[in-house]
Amino acid sequence: MRLIPNTLPLAALAPFALAGCGDSEPEMPYETELVENRVQTGELAEQPLRPGLWSLSETIGEVDQATMSGAQEAEIEADGDRRGNARTICLPVEYADRPPAEFWAGSGNACQYDEFRMADDALTARLTCNATPGSITLALDGSYSETGFDLAITTMRTGTGSENITVNGRLEGEWRRECTAEEAG
Repeated sequence: MRLIPNTLPLAALAPFALAGCGDSEPEMPYETELVENRVQTGELAEQPLRPGLWSLSETIGEVDQATMSGAQEAEIEADGDRRGNARTICLPVEYADRPPAEFWAGSGNACQYDEFRMADDALTARLTCNATPGSITLALDGSYSETGFDLAITTMRTGTGSENITVNGRLEGEWRRECTAEEAG
């Protein structure tokens, strides 16, 4: 998956703030202030994920079956991707501090962040995805490092005309290697 950024990440401008340093303390450029503010608010990760090819594996734990029809239960059980099979995705460098929503939800899902925070080795994200019918809400909470993460994930589907469906599980990710041009493009 190749994502095209709307703007140059401010973190990429931070090294230029140090150019020309002398004995006196340099004036803090506007871009550096923005980067520091984004780090303090959690909008920019203190430690981003390593750009490159990631392997993600989601396993199903608890399913709220009381509100599910037999067909819905069979659909979840038959979905191999949600039972631990790995999928791979290329994370571009410009998204290392805030991966696109599709990184977590999978491609082909129209998702957006409601909340996102990566700080102190902890990751919290809330996403809303369009589904026909209804919508899907993902809640991700757990720990991360530059090369891996282990997150509890709760998926809730609403607006289907029947009761809400809630599925709890785990999403684990591991950095594999740099992306090839084909994988990145």
